[in-house]
Amino acid sequence: MRVYLSHLSYLLKYKTYTTVFYLSLMSVPIYFTFASVFGIANVEGETTIYFTLFVLLIFFTQLLLYFFTLLKGSILRSELFLLLFIFLLISLSFGIGVFYDLKLDNFYLFIIMGITGFLLYFSSVKIYSFKNISLDTYYLSLFFSWLFIFAIFKVFTVSEIFSDINLGGATYQTISYTAVLLFGLLLFLLPNTCKNKIFCLVLYFLNFITLVSLSFIMFLGGSKGAFLVFVLYLFYFFILKFRILTLLSWLAIGMSLAMLGSIITYDISIFEVGFNRILAFFDPDISMSERATGRDSYYQNFLTLFEESPFFGYGLLSSNGYVSNSHNLFTMFMLQFGFFGVIKSVFIILLLLITVLKIDFKRNLFFGVLLVHVFVMLMFSGQYFSTLLYWFVLSFMVDNLFREHST
Repeated sequence: MRVYLSHLSYLLKYKTYTTVFYLSLMSVPIYFTFASVFGIANVEGETTIYFTLFVLLIFFTQLLLYFFTLLKGSILRSELFLLLFIFLLISLSFGIGVFYDLKLDNFYLFIIMGITGFLLYFSSVKIYSFKNISLDTYYLSLFFSWLFIFAIFKVFTVSEIFSDINLGGATYQTISYTAVLLFGLLLFLLPNTCKNKIFCLVLYFLNFITLVSLSFIMFLGGSKGAFLVFVLYLFYFFILKFRILTLLSWLAIGMSLAMLGSIITYDISIFEVGFNRILAFFDPDISMSERATGRDSYYQNFLTLFEESPFFGYGLLSSNGYVSNSHNLFTMFMLQFGFFGVIKSVFIILLLLITVLKIDFKRNLFFGVLLVHVFVMLMFSGQYFSTLLYWFVLSFMVDNLFREHST
């Protein structure tokens, strides 16, 4: 009984900052999950006042914590480097943007959502130092996963079922990417040892059921990028654990249960939307445009626009719709900043390579999961400037490059 009480005490008595850190890191999926549970939804793609207030709360919380760390100690070299980089990015954006119609919505998103990732990382390094990050993140992710699963299946109990699965107004990409990120966190951060065998067995069983449910939801959303992240996580896990035969048997059981769930559900047409979207890429009988779900037209427009302004691009703040999202990280760099965007692309690729070669991901599983998730996601969506996780991971990579302390 004492062992159970100690585990319960650990779950209930998280450090305040650990919870704030997780709420900030997962702010967008957490908002949409609670929005779905309480019946609050974005209407026709418009942002609700609740979402605006929530992201502003996260931003100002991290801004205050960041200023607190600046007053408490010195600024890191990696931190200074990124601050100068962000200043250069904003300056170039306004410099290029004067020749086009400015779209300040992008700038506000960049500041409120993107820069929050930078603030979150460096305030966490100085306050939290990422001690026990794997264990803390695991239990919080397990709890959030149950809430997320409940919110998803609550959708199927409403009177009108959507043709696309909806989560509080979020897109199918948000659903799939949230599911696969939680899948990765629970897969890799599950504690290897427990003080009590019964607790360990119960925890492993709950973890397995949760992983199966999340993999099912990932397919349900129908995002090809999330499916690729899912596959990479599995290969990553094979290489890390080396117990391939045992793992394959468990995965076979898990995927069988997930597929069985789709068969016995009362309205199979709902599930066909997501499954068909993912599997379309492997169907030889359909056109490449259908396989790419329309992204080929975005890339064609990217080439046309890039040829018209190859040296300076259009800036982060341009109002051109295709510049707002070309559905790929590196094409967005080139569209927004031309030749400088090419240099930025090369820098990010080299930084990724250095990070992969330099970091022992067996000791940094948390960052490994985020790194795979973010960069695969941004191969299918170019909106890096408003992606908190991208700036958080980029901050980690730059910090690793300077290596002033251990994380």
